[in-house]
Amino acid sequence: LLHRINPPPLSPSLRVRECVYTVNRLIVKISISHITL
Repeated sequence: LLHRINPPPLSPSLRVRECVYTVNRLIVKISISHITL
């Protein structure tokens, strides 16, 4: 699932998973930046 860059927009569950994945990456980046700072 992580290797797919552009999943088919036909199924909404894949889009929801993609949104959750991007949000999780942003949270991880923010947490790492806070830890380094």
